[in-house]
Amino acid sequence: MSSDVITLLSACAGIVFVAILGLGYIITSATRKKSKCPQCGASTHAGKAFIIEQSTGRKIEREKDVAYAMFSAVGGLLLGAGACLWVLYSLYTALQSDSCSTEDLFLKCYDYSGGLRVEWTVNLPVAFVATLGGLAAIGASGRRLLRSIRSIGKPKVCEFACPMCKHTWTEETAA
Repeated sequence: MSSDVITLLSACAGIVFVAILGLGYIITSATRKKSKCPQCGASTHAGKAFIIEQSTGRKIEREKDVAYAMFSAVGGLLLGAGACLWVLYSLYTALQSDSCSTEDLFLKCYDYSGGLRVEWTVNLPVAFVATLGGLAAIGASGRRLLRSIRSIGKPKVCEFACPMCKHTWTEETAA
């Protein structure tokens, strides 16, 4: 297979993966279980879920809605990786040109190929913040994915906070 065919197949597979991920997120978000407030009857999602370690009695944070948490975490991983790759691609493309210089907080590069002047400008503070944000999203989503995997098939204690009357309560869920 030629590289064009491989690129096209990879792009199509990526689009299908993102579409399935988005559809899964929407479906699992809509089907999340709610609990009614014992005081006012308003429905709310669990704020936090814990498992109780039997030997020590320590609370370990886990995820109540495992499927929702997994779709959410994989989406966060993709967004974080996309932000980091965007910065790398911008810098790589800019630095491939004939001349580069920094002007204030910008990296300006010029390429004179084909008789045309092509200019790339990379805002360095935005690139730095996008990289930090991408790495933070990757870290948070990775932790959430691990929490959701470790939550499968375990009984949990869920904490709720009513958005209407601010009442808090806990409920135990079976495995």
